[in-house]
Amino acid sequence: MVDISSILTKHKNEKENKGGLSPASLESAIAAAIGNDLEKNKAEVAQLYRETAEIAKTLYSPQADKGGFPAKSLDACLKKIIELLRAQDSHLLRLALGDYPLRESYLGYHALNVCILALAVAVPMKIENLVLIDLGLGAGEHG
Repeated sequence: MVDISSILTKHKNEKENKGGLSPASLESAIAAAIGNDLEKNKAEVAQLYRETAEIAKTLYSPQADKGGFPAKSLDACLKKIIELLRAQDSHLLRLALGDYPLRESYLGYHALNVCILALAVAVPMKIENLVLIDLGLGAGEHG
């Protein structure tokens, strides 16, 4: 999260001591802070996407039939996905609409992408999280 108050405090202090930052300098400082925050968020979203795709791959593995399915991990990932979609984070949708990163992991990425797209449609409807998690699971297990 961008700490805009620290930027404004810095601007106020510099203004009192040296005549202040120009509006362009202040705008640059804010853009730099937001840019750093967005890059960090983008990396975190990409990591979540990869981790969830790995979990989704297990849906189609022999382990799933033997009780080796990591339900708690998937539940936690779905909650994070829902939170990002509620915050209107566009990085996740870009990943879901992009090319599959690994051909050999097609099923996992496809299941995840269908899940993300279904949730992206449902989240604006203000559906409660438990129902969204069920929807995400169902969308990921389609086929």
